[in-house]
Amino acid sequence: LAYAQYGDPHGKPVFYFHGTPGSRLEHHPDDAIARERGARIITADRPGFGHSDFQPHRTFLDWPDDVVQLADALQIESFAVCGWSGGTPHAAACAYKIPERLTNVCLFSGCPPFDLPGVLHGMETGERVEFALAKYLPWQVVKEVWTPIAWSFRHRLDSTYEEFLHVLDDAERAEFGQPEVRSMLSASMMEAYRQGGDGEAWDDRILASAWDFRLEDIEMEVHTWHGTADTLAPPAMGRALADALPHGHISWCEGEGHGLWYQALAGDAVHVATAARRITGRGHPLRGALMHRRVVPALLADQPRQYERLGLLQDHIAHTAHG
Repeated sequence: LAYAQYGDPHGKPVFYFHGTPGSRLEHHPDDAIARERGARIITADRPGFGHSDFQPHRTFLDWPDDVVQLADALQIESFAVCGWSGGTPHAAACAYKIPERLTNVCLFSGCPPFDLPGVLHGMETGERVEFALAKYLPWQVVKEVWTPIAWSFRHRLDSTYEEFLHVLDDAERAEFGQPEVRSMLSASMMEAYRQGGDGEAWDDRILASAWDFRLEDIEMEVHTWHGTADTLAPPAMGRALADALPHGHISWCEGEGHGLWYQALAGDAVHVATAARRITGRGHPLRGALMHRRVVPALLADQPRQYERLGLLQDHIAHTAHG
């Protein structure tokens, strides 16, 4: 399990869950936003992305186990979680399963279960096709379909990013086309496909399939932000997400698209993430045996200096009985 850290190293811990595709290199380009608000941002590659091992048959509720192990390894008792795009269900899974460890939950451009009526209304056509393929095709076929996608991002990054911008509407093209955002996301996406396309394909598969928890069962407060011009996670998704959360609060960002996290709201969102917790929830026992791991920090020599260090949380003992 690989991770990186940004912001104030002594600040309040916030675990940020990247989009799909994405990696630990995904972060707000202006690191001063986190530093000035006293936030320590910790990002981790989900299984199959970057340096994190692929995890066969992973579900959303497997992710909180990894988060708990990483937090314990970093000696962090309580923390906030934030998710953007494909990272939002993973943050919601943490709110459901480990609320006793969380201080706040923030979701940006989020998505609810795809089986809710009308949630795909307004979604860009290519996105619909991608999720349908990931959901319905046999896994071995899905792996083959995603192989050229990964190759394209790894070997013709600039032209592939241009193709991505071309399918977006004006608002989102402007958001993702900002030089600092493009530079950061390009590095993150290239790293996301380090092992191939299996990480993204599996993320898409579980996003589009039946989830293994209910948003309605989340008992803690959840803050969401959504753009009215979002075509990748359309406003229908934002409304359904907020409606399903018993203690959900939604802020609509007029005229902004899927890249709203990289706009002006970032400062407010970080402020909310680091605020004192107001609503607590019940805990859910971790399913199955926890995997004990050890932390091995290593210099990340093949990435720009601002990424500083790569942390590796590696398998050590597979059963809790070994303590």
